[in-house]
Amino acid sequence: MDIAAKSEPNKEPTSSFVRPPTPTHDFRSDIDGLRAIAVIPVVLFHAGISGFSGGFIGVDVFFVISGFLITGILLRSIHDRTFSIRRFYERRIRRILPALTLVLAVSTAVALLAYDPDTLVSYGKSLLSVSLFGSNFYFWKSVGYFAAHADVQPLLHTWSLAVEEQFYIFYPLLLWALVWFRIRIRTVIAVIAAVSLALSIYATTHAPGANFYLLPTRAWELMVGGLLAASPKIELSRMIRQVTALAGLIIICACVYVYDGTMPFPGLTAVPPVLGTALVIFSGHNEGNEGSALLRTAPLVAVGRASYSFYLWHFPALAFGAYLAAGKISPTSGFILSLLSLGAALLTLRFVEDPVRRSRKSTAVVLPLAGMAFMGICGLAIAVSSGLPSRLPAASLAAANAPRDKSVHHMECMSVDNAIVPPSKACLLGDKKAVPHVLLWGDSHAMVTATAMEASALRQRASFLFAAAADCPPGLGFAISANFVASLTTTPSYRFCGDYNSQMLDRALHPDIKTVVLSARWSNWRIDEPPNPTEEDLDIRLSENGRDAPHGGNHQVFERGFTRLVAELTEAGKTVVIVGPVPEPQFDVPKLLYVQRFGFAPPIKDVSREDYEHRHARILAYFRRLSAQYPVTFVEPVDRLCRGSVCPVSDAQGPRYFDHNHLSVRVAKEISPLFDPIFSRTE
Repeated sequence: MDIAAKSEPNKEPTSSFVRPPTPTHDFRSDIDGLRAIAVIPVVLFHAGISGFSGGFIGVDVFFVISGFLITGILLRSIHDRTFSIRRFYERRIRRILPALTLVLAVSTAVALLAYDPDTLVSYGKSLLSVSLFGSNFYFWKSVGYFAAHADVQPLLHTWSLAVEEQFYIFYPLLLWALVWFRIRIRTVIAVIAAVSLALSIYATTHAPGANFYLLPTRAWELMVGGLLAASPKIELSRMIRQVTALAGLIIICACVYVYDGTMPFPGLTAVPPVLGTALVIFSGHNEGNEGSALLRTAPLVAVGRASYSFYLWHFPALAFGAYLAAGKISPTSGFILSLLSLGAALLTLRFVEDPVRRSRKSTAVVLPLAGMAFMGICGLAIAVSSGLPSRLPAASLAAANAPRDKSVHHMECMSVDNAIVPPSKACLLGDKKAVPHVLLWGDSHAMVTATAMEASALRQRASFLFAAAADCPPGLGFAISANFVASLTTTPSYRFCGDYNSQMLDRALHPDIKTVVLSARWSNWRIDEPPNPTEEDLDIRLSENGRDAPHGGNHQVFERGFTRLVAELTEAGKTVVIVGPVPEPQFDVPKLLYVQRFGFAPPIKDVSREDYEHRHARILAYFRRLSAQYPVTFVEPVDRLCRGSVCPVSDAQGPRYFDHNHLSVRVAKEISPLFDPIFSRTE
């Protein structure tokens, strides 16, 4: 599409509609410096460097810069009557695809060498989504309760590229249409920005995942940059320019230091970094075309010029490092990998990005497109190949297959992520011909308990009912607050927790139910225990009577609610059985076993009985107090899982856990005799 061919001579656009500011020169070195200010915090945030907990806002800085630059390019070409959709996309292809294709090719080679089949399948799907410019949709939908942790998905960061690529689809046509129909551009951009921001604010609590990943709730950040580009230039004194730029940089740096990953984002919390970026850009948006002197320094400009490749390389390096180490890498290792990524970025800029941009050959467009198509085919092939298990030796394959136990356990009976299984539809397990007199109540650890109980019930021709809710502690009178870690706590399964417990109580009080078995992961965030080293430190709060528990107050809310539950059940004449906690390894057992062969992971260490007692000290003390008040019975898996003072995490048959806290199906069946008395007493 060429606007010059469509416009008549007497319909040249007037400045009040479209004429962009005409700079004395196109290049603004302070923008490259601002790119460095954007990419460095992102990289150091992902590397786990202290002081950069809010480094993720660097992506928002990039969005504003992109909106500013793309709008300026488009408006100049429209005003000069040289606008062409074909040429616009050719420039985008030259800018985006060559470095991206290179990073995808290298990442795919490493994934094929290192990843277990399930992780490789996930990688293949993400690779396919990147090639289709839709990875933001893939990662929005693929994050789940048992999903591979984000820090080992090497293409996760491409979600932001997908947002920009989707923006490029409609935005040039929008600007062209505004000129064609003589509609005021700044007004339309401002309205779009306002609507998008309002949608983002709403989605912060109602759809946090979509809010983070999708274009409609991110468009306002790009539009802020667009509004700057569409505004006429003004003359500013040197002092005002420097003060404005400094204020913007201070706002950006303050957000990098103060923000962290637990806060709702974007939405209103994204306004300060976006505003700070706008101030920095505005400081150089004048007749003199000068920005911050700091941002025009050679080191920042150099990093800024390589910022795109730096962003592309850093996350795969950190993700593969975390995978091969079978856990979080140290800040020192993260920093070293970040420096290596910067080196790779500078080389990519020198030998890939710059040559392709300067080339006048058609192959500079055709080859990147062909490369992306080939990467998409590779992604599809990997995704449908079950992860190429034939690559692996037998021992590695056994470890790699262990996580699949989660689907062999009765996961279909558990509310998790977006799937809700109400107690009215509880699973009937065991001998389906027997009338169930036992109800199993709990979270994902109850899912493991269900496997053990089912083996026992089948031996005794008995049955039981089971419905669980992941991460939902059993108890009455509380729920999980949606005001903390909204990316998790606003999902359907978390919001269902309070109703799940109420409905389970109704089911437990049915006359046919004689025994209620309560099983959960007792020692985690719900009683203010520190996270397992393989997990994030999430500040998730319980709420009671509409009030959120204070920091460190979850255990009090939980104990009141659990005591109330036990009281109601015992008063109703039910036998109450509590399944005690299991030993928790400080690492993902199958993953560590799998990556041992690469030589980067620490040695495997069994859990000691002392470690068990220390980890579960608070809940065990509470259970002792509870048993002094109510006639509860305890089942202690630890007695079967430990051999003397040692609790093995693996044996000759493979991993005894399918992650870092859930028992494998094989081991769950090994402890099934512990539950025989439950069914014998209900016959």
